[in-house]
Amino acid sequence: MNVINNTNLHDAQRFMEDKMSRYDTENLTVRMHAKPIRSIYSGLCTYPIRKLSKKTGKYRSNYAKGDYKIKATINSEVLFPRGESATVGTISFEGLMSMPLDGARTLQEKYARYDSILNQEDKHLCDSQRGFFWIKRRIGFTCLEEMMVFLLGHEMWHYMCRSGKMKGTGQRNTQARADKEGVAWLQEFKTQRRVMVNAG
Repeated sequence: MNVINNTNLHDAQRFMEDKMSRYDTENLTVRMHAKPIRSIYSGLCTYPIRKLSKKTGKYRSNYAKGDYKIKATINSEVLFPRGESATVGTISFEGLMSMPLDGARTLQEKYARYDSILNQEDKHLCDSQRGFFWIKRRIGFTCLEEMMVFLLGHEMWHYMCRSGKMKGTGQRNTQARADKEGVAWLQEFKTQRRVMVNAG
């Protein structure tokens, strides 16, 4: 893995390299930036170009070969602590309605009851046109390092899926699943930092 770190966020880089050390990442370039941007962070994972077969008229998947690139940019002007929400899953209307929740009859009653008994960090937004609720988890950043770790975890999930490293695991390359991975990286990074502070 070739890392071009245009920031002073060396802890985030070391954490990422440690997390990815068991995988072959020779075909991956990661660029890290911290600068003023409109959003609080912006990530992009690009894949090798697929080639159109003249023989079959279909695209040949060439994802396991060629170069992958991740660009992770965070807003250097963000004030901390900062709270954000990450999409970590979905629940269908049918799934919600099938849950036995103390006599709630309508979808609105069930949704309200369901929302009240869930972990305080999980919030739900209704997407009625697509037939499911987004499951949003509230996450908190206390510094740029934590924000970068979350973003790298998210983008690295896309890389892992598209490069075939998650093949056969049943995991999907979705934004919600990538956010969930980012949250897991963030929680592990925070835990490691607390252990180091307590040990020091």
